[in-house]
Amino acid sequence: MTEDDFWSALEFRICREFQGMEDGRLRNLWCDGIRGGLSRPDNEPAHVSGAAWIGDPMIEMPFKMALPDDAVEGSQILWEKLYPAEDLTAWLFVDLKKKQLAIDISKGQRLPSD
Repeated sequence: MTEDDFWSALEFRICREFQGMEDGRLRNLWCDGIRGGLSRPDNEPAHVSGAAWIGDPMIEMPFKMALPDDAVEGSQILWEKLYPAEDLTAWLFVDLKKKQLAIDISKGQRLPSD
């Protein structure tokens, strides 16, 4: 998966995650773009951060995405390791008051299979 493929796929995956949320304020939102890059601050773990455009009304929200241990090789991000599986939920955290997002697929829960 290329970086461009990842961001495009994540945008639509976030929309599907919103649709499955119980909170009606969140369930009616959508993502109309997301982009970020690797950040390696001295005082915290490496992560991906950037901005997402979240709708109704559309606003730019900063986001931070935790990195799985195996998601970075040297300075290269393995984008496919960051993409939330379709049977994973509860990995997207939205703070409407602060207008920010957090993404952590390690906190996700598997949906029961049919």
